[in-house]
Amino acid sequence: MVNSKLPAELVSLIHYIELNKTGWWDRAIQQLIIATIWLSGKTLTAQEISEELHNTFFVSFETTKVQSEIEALLQSGILIPLSKGQYKISEQSLREFEKELTEFEEIEREAKKKFAESLKNCCPTLECEGAWRNVNEQLVLPMVQALGARTYELISGDVTELEKVPTFQSFLEQYQLEIRPLLRNAIISFLDPRNPTIRSYILRYLNAYFFLEASNLREDSLKALTKRAGQAVSFEIFVDTNFIFSILGLHENPSNEVALFLLDLIKQLSNKISVKLFVFSPTIDEAIRVLKFYRGYLKDLRLTPNLADVAVKSEISGIARKFAQESRNMGQPMNAEDYFAPYITDLIMILRSKGVEFYDERVDHYKTKQEVIDDIMSQWEYEQRLQRERGATFRAKGYDQIEHDVVLWHFVNDKRSVRVESPLDAQNWVVTVDFRFLGFDAFKKRVLLSRIPVCVHPTALIQMLNFWVPRTVQFEEALVGSLQWPFLFQEFDPKAEKLTIRILGTLSRFENVEELTKETITNILINEALRNKLTGVSDIEKEVELVREALVEENKKVREKLEVAESKVNKTKLVISKLQQQIEKSEKQFAEEHQLRMSLETRIIELESRIETIGQQRELSHRRQMFVIRWFILPAAFIILIGLATSSEILRFVSGKVGFWEATIGIWSLFSIIWLWLLARIGSKDSGIKLWQPFIFLHKFKNWAFAVLGALTLKVLASAIWDWIKHVFY
Repeated sequence: MVNSKLPAELVSLIHYIELNKTGWWDRAIQQLIIATIWLSGKTLTAQEISEELHNTFFVSFETTKVQSEIEALLQSGILIPLSKGQYKISEQSLREFEKELTEFEEIEREAKKKFAESLKNCCPTLECEGAWRNVNEQLVLPMVQALGARTYELISGDVTELEKVPTFQSFLEQYQLEIRPLLRNAIISFLDPRNPTIRSYILRYLNAYFFLEASNLREDSLKALTKRAGQAVSFEIFVDTNFIFSILGLHENPSNEVALFLLDLIKQLSNKISVKLFVFSPTIDEAIRVLKFYRGYLKDLRLTPNLADVAVKSEISGIARKFAQESRNMGQPMNAEDYFAPYITDLIMILRSKGVEFYDERVDHYKTKQEVIDDIMSQWEYEQRLQRERGATFRAKGYDQIEHDVVLWHFVNDKRSVRVESPLDAQNWVVTVDFRFLGFDAFKKRVLLSRIPVCVHPTALIQMLNFWVPRTVQFEEALVGSLQWPFLFQEFDPKAEKLTIRILGTLSRFENVEELTKETITNILINEALRNKLTGVSDIEKEVELVREALVEENKKVREKLEVAESKVNKTKLVISKLQQQIEKSEKQFAEEHQLRMSLETRIIELESRIETIGQQRELSHRRQMFVIRWFILPAAFIILIGLATSSEILRFVSGKVGFWEATIGIWSLFSIIWLWLLARIGSKDSGIKLWQPFIFLHKFKNWAFAVLGALTLKVLASAIWDWIKHVFY
């Protein structure tokens, strides 16, 4: 079945996915590198190869990608390294290519001969050279592009199925009506599947098609897929500190070129998909903190050109080495203050000029989240362990750096949906050139059973975004025009055949699924293509895997420690349980003893209180007795005696005027008044006497006596005044 139920863009996408799964594009790049060196006729460096690839085949690769494929060619022995970073094709490989070229020329001659025979037998009126050229350019190549892997079915089965291919009918319509059936018979006779030469010739075109489809999709296919998918493609990418230094050229790092390539790619895609770069506040703070450190570190350093050259070649940090490079390039010492000042004071504005916007949102609350704190401490322990194992040569991350990375990871992860199945659903990403940060992300990805990472290297991001870059017409023409070069399009080998069968199986699977709409199939395939792109950077994956495995090992050790600790805890719990039983028994006994003691103490307190009360009562009774004796009985006796003793003396002066008892009573009254006043005053100072009922009565009596005495005194005084008035006036 040469006609597919699937639209052409989906057929193309399936080819693209399966080809990239098997590394077909990497194989194509290697073949293009070989072709570039061969065409130049001289040895080339990796940078020169990148430039020639662009000039000859109209494709652009970052130098790191070219270098990676060169390494693969070196390992296979196809390329030989020379001095000054140059490469050449090995002599053995050149001999093999020459042999293959001879074989291809022979196949092409045999195919042309077979076509001439078929044309002579079926349509002798047509001129052979022109018809042969038209068949190759307007039938075979368009047919392979239309059928893709189904070309294999056509050339391996019933060739009459060719009539169902639209490109075949279009080709015949170029000729006069009476010639068409004759030409049809000639072509069907020519495309004899039993002829190994014809199969090899046609399948070589299929190989060429595979190289094209492995690179990028056509622009019309991309537009159709985007429209059919029915969802806007949007990426919000948060940049890490090291990525900032790469795009600003502030440190010497192998990923600098890749970072700049990513910026150019995002600009190139600006009218196709939405890709926005952001930097959040802690990243700005960390970048400025690092730059301030190096400003102070390099402030007093004056690098002459010779010293700068030595510094560039020494083992110093990337930022310091870049500073030394700039000093060497200027030919005079640079001032660190002037060099770093613009980036410290106007970093946000400079990043905005590079297409990176500031993301204005506070994230301080992340620092207090328990899951963030746990990850920070786990990373801190991992860094400290590496420091102990590797010694002074290893530069462990500080707490601030780890905190920044973990907060950034959780912040971006929280912006995603709870469940993310495809890169398109993720939308939010972190781009970083820090392999330890990528390793942490890989570790979290494994723990959370997630398929889509949060952090990606610029190379992986380039591969994913490159899906939306259409292949150019110039690239197609250059590649197809190089069909005769054996190092570009080799024989249809078993690998190519297995891949073809795999593609046919995938096509058949999606064609026979009635439950899925074309839109659903489109989204499924796009998601698969993007997932493959994310996991297709072998060098980066190796670096990340090392870090991830180290984190897994660290986590394993922590779990083992926890298991040992839990075992100890269980034993301790058993001991504690027994102790608790003993304690409960002792507490029960203690409670009983305590209750008895409390009862006794209460009884003792009651007795002590009663004794104290009795003592107080006795003491009060004693005070009252002494008060009565001292201030009542004794003064009363004294007053009586003093009255009797002094009465006779008083009578001498007032003889005849008053009697003895009158004088005595007068003296007693005078002293009694004084005695009552003193008695009341002294008794009032003692609370035990003051509240005593007899004293209260005595106090009242004193008040009454003083009132009577006052009245008598007023009466006597009034009588005396009256007698004086009568004596004076009358």
